[in-house]
Amino acid sequence: MKAKKQNANQPGLRPIAALCVSGRSIYKHLPGVDPFDAKRGAQNFDAKKPAIAHPPCRCWSKYLSHCAKPVDAEAEMELGRWCVRTIQKCGGVVEQPAGSKLWADMGLPMPNERADSFGGWTAYVEQSWFSYKSRKPTWLYIVGVTKVEVPPVPFSLVKPAPCQKPGLSSFGRSRTVTRFAVWLCQVARLSRVPDSAASARGAQKAAPPGPLAKGDWKPF
Repeated sequence: MKAKKQNANQPGLRPIAALCVSGRSIYKHLPGVDPFDAKRGAQNFDAKKPAIAHPPCRCWSKYLSHCAKPVDAEAEMELGRWCVRTIQKCGGVVEQPAGSKLWADMGLPMPNERADSFGGWTAYVEQSWFSYKSRKPTWLYIVGVTKVEVPPVPFSLVKPAPCQKPGLSSFGRSRTVTRFAVWLCQVARLSRVPDSAASARGAQKAAPPGPLAKGDWKPF
């Protein structure tokens, strides 16, 4: 049975956007999320609310960029840069595979480095912690939410079971699982942009670490 598509304007939920999502994206079924797929065009987003951006990663991949064959590589790479600039303006999260060359291209902070002038910093997560079928190491550039404010991450030392042949499809490899999408939505909704970058850095420095639920861990 297909999940029912939700209205992007849900009472009690801060509206957010999801950029560069697939036509079958889980974001289209989450309440309070305004999804932008290829048909709608992410660059039509007006940046008036926080967003989660999943720009195409093949041209930025640490391991696969040399064999990527998009129709227009420069346009696809510029979309990634646009996503970073947009999140720096409206707050939220940019998601890419760990090691993405987009970080060096845009001068983004590496994991465990200090926040940049936009108050943005980078978290490392593995999507298997959110029930994905393989580890899928991931970098998240987060703007407008300090490290101590991020919801607990369901960290796990359990190694994912090997995928059965023929393995994950192309859609399966690129899809965002529900648990991860929901967590990213929680992060984006906490964004305080357009707070000043100085205020964001000051809050990050001054705020004491909060207690974590048993079994949770923040790898930042």
